[in-house]
Amino acid sequence: QWQLIVAVKDMAQECLQSFDLLRKAQRTVMRASQAYLGFDTEGIDESALALLQAASGCFDIIEEPLAKSGLREVLLSCERIVSEFEKVHALIKDRDEAHREFEHYNEKVAMFMAMEQKQQAKSERDRLERNKEKLMHAQRVADGKRQACDAAVKSVVQRRHFHARATLHAALRCYFKVFSVAGGSARSVSQAFVDELKEGTPVELVGFPEDSTMNGLTGVVDSVLGEGQYSVA
Repeated sequence: QWQLIVAVKDMAQECLQSFDLLRKAQRTVMRASQAYLGFDTEGIDESALALLQAASGCFDIIEEPLAKSGLREVLLSCERIVSEFEKVHALIKDRDEAHREFEHYNEKVAMFMAMEQKQQAKSERDRLERNKEKLMHAQRVADGKRQACDAAVKSVVQRRHFHARATLHAALRCYFKVFSVAGGSARSVSQAFVDELKEGTPVELVGFPEDSTMNGLTGVVDSVLGEGQYSVA
């Protein structure tokens, strides 16, 4: 359970960071595009401008789902559960240390009592009494630590299935909700990029070296050969 909760926590944290970077990248490219167009109004053709506007609209739609994915709440829940695990671990450590101290004084008292048959000096008898008192105190502390530890472990164990399912379910639900919105918004934009140069689209050849006779030639897309490759007639 510990590993699952930590994995869900890490997933939520990394997705939040990635979504923030994605939002930043979207805003940056839009600002740069606007600055470019403000500087050179003829620097982009009508078709590309339409695609840029479609992309900008898509970015606006998915901005809120990326910013309010719900994964931050999942992350906080996981951190609370992890904190609870860490407290239980600390209680177990305290319980074990208290038990070792109890055993230490128990052994000392047993040793002094084994010597009781022999003649003991008053100082030795005093040491025995002091260690008996320390043993009783150590036993009370050990019992208290054990009871606190048992209660904490029981609480974690009783809720382990709920915590595991709830955190995993919430993280995946939020994750796919974001991509559902993004995918639905991006689908039409993606198709617009595909349709820009579909068969039958009139085109003009540009971008060749300045002395090339290819520049300025016009034609029609005859077929799509592959990603970014076309046959022009």
